[in-house]
Amino acid sequence: MTDFEQKFGVTGYPQEAQAALLSANQTLEQSAAWRAFAKQSLNEYQSGTLDFEQALKRTQEIAKECAVNEKTALLLFHLLLAPALREKYQAEHLPLTIFDDSVRDLFYKAKECYTVYGVWGSFVAPWFEDFFRLKRFALGRLQFERSHLPKDCTVQGKTLAKGTPVLNLHIPSSGPLTKALCEDSFQKAKAFFSEEGKETVFLCDSWLLFPRHREILSPESGICQFMDLFTLIECREQPDFFDAWRVFGQETHPPYENLPQNTALQRGYARWLQNGEATATGVGVAIR
Repeated sequence: MTDFEQKFGVTGYPQEAQAALLSANQTLEQSAAWRAFAKQSLNEYQSGTLDFEQALKRTQEIAKECAVNEKTALLLFHLLLAPALREKYQAEHLPLTIFDDSVRDLFYKAKECYTVYGVWGSFVAPWFEDFFRLKRFALGRLQFERSHLPKDCTVQGKTLAKGTPVLNLHIPSSGPLTKALCEDSFQKAKAFFSEEGKETVFLCDSWLLFPRHREILSPESGICQFMDLFTLIECREQPDFFDAWRVFGQETHPPYENLPQNTALQRGYARWLQNGEATATGVGVAIR
């Protein structure tokens, strides 16, 4: 076990990331303000009183004082809480395999941050709170939390009312996305949330459900296969392609010139954007 793994209780980070994060943490730990803040935050998290929003603001303030990259400090803040999250799983008798998979999202976001900004950290730190609140869980390829249907709709011949309980799902950047993996996650979610033996409504709000992907990508693509799982109930056009960084691995804005074209997805989207076509996010529902 490396020093990084021993300190934070997580595995799977490349040596480069471990070294960068440990170095930044050592710099922060030289600050009395950080040491006091980290201790207080841990105590508040363990007691259930931590205000994550205020804690993230304070993390950024101290990072500036210590000349540590704010994105790196925001990731470190959550890594410091990871062992306490593991204890919460144990107290609630939740499988530690689900803890390992859920806390792995810290690494997925760190990897995205490194790809886009060249920094091991996070630029979506508020996203992590629901994992630490034991509201969101990684179950197979997908992540889920309880939510409610945002509008009336008809799916698979069934009329569903606004407010119907659903399992809202998310798709981490953790590898291939296939129908089989998603169906496996649906079943794992039904079991985890005690939905077995009854119909469960799944909700997804994502750029992946942009209906015109079928004009950009082949029907065999993972994205089109994923779209086939859902009935689209809403589509919201994006004036600027907010999720372009997910496709191109960099901040991307009009006029969309000199875009990377190393994958079929990048080539398809580069042509689409350069032709002035609109993008959108989709909201889809599936019943299992």
